Amino acid sequence: MRLVQVFCRLTGSLAVGQLFILIVTPLLSRIYTPEQYGVFGVYLAVVSIFAIISSCRFELVYFKVKSYKEDFWILGSSLILILSTIVSLLISFLNLSFFSMIEPLLFFSVIVSASFINLFGQVCIAEKCYSIYSVARLSQLVSQGIFGILLGSLGVESGLIVSLVLAQLLFCILVLGRMDVYRPG
Repeated sequence: MRLVQVFCRLTGSLAVGQLFILIVTPLLSRIYTPEQYGVFGVYLAVVSIFAIISSCRFELVYFKVKSYKEDFWILGSSLILILSTIVSLLISFLNLSFFSMIEPLLFFSVIVSASFINLFGQVCIAEKCYSIYSVARLSQLVSQGIFGILLGSLGVESGLIVSLVLAQLLFCILVLGRMDVYRPG
């Protein structure tokens, strides 16, 4: 019975979040141009690949390391920041036409936040903090839609990407604020 509850909680929160994004999509499509949506789609695809590269899938190590939680967090966070910086700098030095449209700092922010989301998500699952994970994920999806609408209304051209970064940071803050595993001692 517990497995069914966990499954319903996790899938239910994601379904509600995705439903909210689906509901606000017509409004977002009125605010942003097709070109801005295209840049956002390519950006998302590229960042998804580089987030995996920059984190080196370090979040999967957590399942092996149970007694060194404090060391894991410090080392994992440091590795993600260092590798994300290196990947972002390499991308900006390649000077590809796509990346000239987006600020390198924004690209770095998305990679770092995506890497931390992977890390914190795996820790939530490993520590059986399903409520924290589902609330944080739902908050991330809803806030991404709201931030996208607000930033687009203010005329921010890369509002879709900035809303993604803000929503991912909100996820990280919610997880870090509620997880006992993060607090050493």
